[in-house]
Amino acid sequence: MSHTRYIALRDELQSHLLGDRVADGGGGRAARWPGRTTPDERIVQMIWAEQLMRGTELVTCTGKPLRVISPGQWNGEAGPDFRTAELEIGGRRLRGDVEIHVESADWERHQHHRDFEYNGVVLHAFLRRTDRVNFDGLHNGTQIERIELESFIHPDLETVSRTLSAEDCPFDGTSNLGRCHTAVSRLGSDFLRKFFDAAARERVEAKVARFAAQLEGETPDQVLYQAIMTAMGHKGGKTLFFLLAKRTPIEELKDYLRDVPPGDIPAAIEAVLLHVANLVPAGNAKPDSEMCVGAGFDGETQDYLNHIHRWWSELSGYFADRLIPPTRRWFSGIRPPNFPTRRLGGIARLLTDLDFRRGLVSNFARRVEQAMARNPKTSKDFKREIAQLATLFEAKGASYWKQHYTFGGKPAPRPMQLIGADRAESILFNALLPMLLLHARREKNQTMEDFIWRLVAHFPALPDNAITKFMRHRLFGPAGHDAFNFRLEKQNQALFHIFHDCCNNNARTCDDCVFFRVVEG
Repeated sequence: MSHTRYIALRDELQSHLLGDRVADGGGGRAARWPGRTTPDERIVQMIWAEQLMRGTELVTCTGKPLRVISPGQWNGEAGPDFRTAELEIGGRRLRGDVEIHVESADWERHQHHRDFEYNGVVLHAFLRRTDRVNFDGLHNGTQIERIELESFIHPDLETVSRTLSAEDCPFDGTSNLGRCHTAVSRLGSDFLRKFFDAAARERVEAKVARFAAQLEGETPDQVLYQAIMTAMGHKGGKTLFFLLAKRTPIEELKDYLRDVPPGDIPAAIEAVLLHVANLVPAGNAKPDSEMCVGAGFDGETQDYLNHIHRWWSELSGYFADRLIPPTRRWFSGIRPPNFPTRRLGGIARLLTDLDFRRGLVSNFARRVEQAMARNPKTSKDFKREIAQLATLFEAKGASYWKQHYTFGGKPAPRPMQLIGADRAESILFNALLPMLLLHARREKNQTMEDFIWRLVAHFPALPDNAITKFMRHRLFGPAGHDAFNFRLEKQNQALFHIFHDCCNNNARTCDDCVFFRVVEG
């Protein structure tokens, strides 16, 4: 029903915009809205930017080995997607631009071979090959190499697609007013509120649908665990956290840790997660030893290493064949407070605090039932319940990582949160509430579902990002709109959904906006 409502309101808005188009001298009818069955181009750009590929195996369509020295600078303006990349193709060093597409045929479809702005391109990279061409031509007559990325993606396309979205991509955030601005400014506040409410609901429903698809091969607890773990990552690092969740399934953790004393649960979980992630410093301890002797660590660090090594010596038989190969991507582009060691320490405390062995989803469902029993009525009441639920994700209790960034690093003067308030609220909105909507539907609990939608409606706005700022300016200009103050997250979610539905086709200009796309006949 929500999807139908959104489509109807979107079509009504499109009629207003198309009317402006005809008045400006355009004509025809708007194209049908395309469904997205493959990752959009910005995700492919992210794969290239973060080099989420098996770099030592890259080969062009002509069979030449490719080494990426530097992927280049992401270009937020017109022209090739990446500027000043440094590559080595078939032993030849090249410096120039790189253009990214979903399909190989997009090069000519977008007329790049006729555009002198692309004469500096030295490589065309795309997700999938849809033609038999081995080279692409430039406006100046030069032929350039091309590469199909899909088979080289690490760990795999499914993992990357599940963990990354356009919000993870660097985004210029500057924009001119969109073509839609004039028409939107003339629309009534009531219509715009309805349209934004429908777009926000559509966005949340998309999250629910993704979780439902994952349930085909996973338990509800595993799906939620994967979502929480993924939320710990930063941009390309999200894929590593997702992969770690797949290699340390929560049902196995429940089973293998069922007899561990409650006080040792955090250390046992940390032992598994840190070792499988390959983040523990190398030592010379034997597998059956309770000591882990490495470089000269301070006493506190050595005690901590000994503690987790003791648990790893008991549990390694279940997980030792699943270690993630060492990679610097764990630490790429992140500040020390967000280092993966600290995030995994937070996960260990979080799972312990939630008594995960009794069930994650069922535990959270009980917390929501308790909130329902308090019968909140006002917006203030609902925000209080939201704040209380968010605190469930703020890892509590003692932890080595509350005063350390790395093994053996200088201790911080004061304890630091392992999972901050902003991150906790983001996990609550983007992971837990959609999962609980799915749980309520599976249990045929309409009362719980209705309550969760009310939590969504009253959820305070999460921190701004480049896309929300971009969309507010593109739609409403610097003056904003009387209908919105953007203090509620549902309004930001509407902006995200409209961005994906329209502007993400080409955020630099409105030329490819589906509202204005015109087809022949």
